[in-house]
Amino acid sequence: MRNEETARRHRMNVGAIITAQTLSLRLPGRHGSGRKIGEAEEWFFEQMTPGDTFVFGGEIWRFMGIEGTNAIVTRAADKEPKVPAGACPNSPCPPSWPAGCGG
Repeated sequence: MRNEETARRHRMNVGAIITAQTLSLRLPGRHGSGRKIGEAEEWFFEQMTPGDTFVFGGEIWRFMGIEGTNAIVTRAADKEPKVPAGACPNSPCPPSWPAGCGG
């Protein structure tokens, strides 16, 4: 290390737990984003394309896109999501899927 200050800062950051980046799930709105319905990790939306459906909070939602730190979603009329429930932490599996599929 170049100096004691740099060494001290390094020692204090060793073992730091870095949390995953999250996006706010929001309904579309007139001026930017609408009402917030929750949060999910960014990696979950990186694997999706607009129009994909997924389970969140026991409901099926359609992913519309990302605006800044918001994932824009709308309620979907689909009976089954396109993205498996197990792909999103803490999501329940639809009843028609085998037990232990995720969530």
